[in-house]
Amino acid sequence: MSDSITIMNTYLKRKHLSVDIEGKCYRFITLTDYKTYILKIMSLMIIGFIIYLFRKIPYHDITVIGNTIYSQIISSTLDQFNIPYVRCKESIKQTYYETEQGDEIPFEGVSTNSFIKNLEHTAIPVIPNNNVALLLLETHLNKSIPHPINITSVQESILSKFDQKDDVYFWSPKFWTKSPSNIYKSHITNITRISNDLFYIVSEEDAWITRIILNDVTWSLQPGDSISSLYGDVYVETNEKYSIFLPYIYEPTTTTILTRDISYYMNSDFTIKHIGEHKGIESNIWSLQQPRLLSMNNIYTIHPFHLPPSWDPFLSIMIATLAIVK
Repeated sequence: MSDSITIMNTYLKRKHLSVDIEGKCYRFITLTDYKTYILKIMSLMIIGFIIYLFRKIPYHDITVIGNTIYSQIISSTLDQFNIPYVRCKESIKQTYYETEQGDEIPFEGVSTNSFIKNLEHTAIPVIPNNNVALLLLETHLNKSIPHPINITSVQESILSKFDQKDDVYFWSPKFWTKSPSNIYKSHITNITRISNDLFYIVSEEDAWITRIILNDVTWSLQPGDSISSLYGDVYVETNEKYSIFLPYIYEPTTTTILTRDISYYMNSDFTIKHIGEHKGIESNIWSLQQPRLLSMNNIYTIHPFHLPPSWDPFLSIMIATLAIVK
């Protein structure tokens, strides 16, 4: 009899069962299991609370950040294709560099107002990329963009948004002005990565979640950087679309600021040496001979320093923007 009771006792313990005085059988949990279940319940409650908080935070698929003309071009591209976004200022101040000749130059970009103040009555032609330039741009973009790009199709869709005269596309004021239909935020104070494709952004007045960050904030020039100065004139012919494949065009009829020549070099002591001759009207657009990567930690820096040098860097910015979001 005692052996039977011992065997039954061992069986009940192994199966976590108990029998009351009326002979009814109940399942029970050990203290260790009890603690485990409590932890699981608490974890689910915390996850549920976090999800509740996230549902209360606004979500904007695309955030544009920047203080220069380049972020304005990014915004204008999204406006032209009716892609919603929010735009905000970067708290980092723009850097001005002093050359050995005493020139003070904003290599990293100027504000929209400073850029357009002399363009009110100026017709600026858009200079499409040829096949070689498109291949260079596509190769560079593919290093940072995870999906395949039909770069020719992207350029064609962008060109369809420009005004056209005698088979030549022209920039218009709509590309320099803010869209009243989009949301504008205050200066950024913090960006936190939630996951590989989600960011939590805090500004001076708001907070929101975003999937794609497009910004024009690059880092300072480094020793060995060769800077391309974008300046000169382009002559628009009546029989041909463009005669832009000459280094410098004489007797120009339409002024532009988009041709280029290597002009400056950053020395090892961080002084900037002028290594070219000014042969045209210097502009405020600059690029690097060796472009930097477009993406760092899934934040896209759409800036001439991060794109291959081209005849029209603004068009390259538009192509990069559309290639990323599309």
